[in-house]
Amino acid sequence: MGDEVAPVLEAIKLDVELGGHRVLTGVELELEGSDLVALIGPNGAGKSSLLGALAGLHRVKAGRIKMGDLDVTSTSLEQRSRLGISLLPEGRGIFPGLTVRENLFVGGWWRRSTELEPVLDVLPELSELLGVVAGRLTRDEQQLCAFGRVLMSEPSILLIDEFSLGLSPFVADRLVRLMPDVSAHGTAILVVEQDVERVLSIVDRAYVLEGGRIIKLGTPYELLADPDFVLEYLWGS
Repeated sequence: MGDEVAPVLEAIKLDVELGGHRVLTGVELELEGSDLVALIGPNGAGKSSLLGALAGLHRVKAGRIKMGDLDVTSTSLEQRSRLGISLLPEGRGIFPGLTVRENLFVGGWWRRSTELEPVLDVLPELSELLGVVAGRLTRDEQQLCAFGRVLMSEPSILLIDEFSLGLSPFVADRLVRLMPDVSAHGTAILVVEQDVERVLSIVDRAYVLEGGRIIKLGTPYELLADPDFVLEYLWGS
């Protein structure tokens, strides 16, 4: 076996409460340097809550969140953004009153980055939309804009929540194909996605979250060889 790789992001026995209700209990999760990892589970399992806790949106009741050797459990969303965590939330995550160009500039704010070419090389569709107010874009175009915005921050850790929701199959597949390239350039990605077959086609491994607890971890091969997993998440129960 080779040398162990230190996690770039680690959740340790994480408990989170929202509105007085426990939504995460004892969650343990690791991301390494260029990991591409899925978080799978039924509606209400706590997937979005976990991404929010990792990004700094939700306060942790117990446990720790670490970036390398740095404990970031009590740091703010802004501080974690500066450290390299970017969140692409469910529902596009754009500023509808700003143009596409302005949305991209907002994404590059912490890095003081105004260089659009690297993002436009990845998402050339945005080149002809730079002057368009984002609120006037189609759903597909808005998600491409949102994806470009988070890439502008040059994240070391990218958290993606339900990226394909409401998208055409073409654009959903387009974004799926981009993720391995983004992770290969040194960005660890944790993605929540309801289309299990689609997301398992690209990830290195997946965590299964049910009732606020991690109940399973495995490679796509291992999970697809598990009849209970296939019955629950691919065939339906």
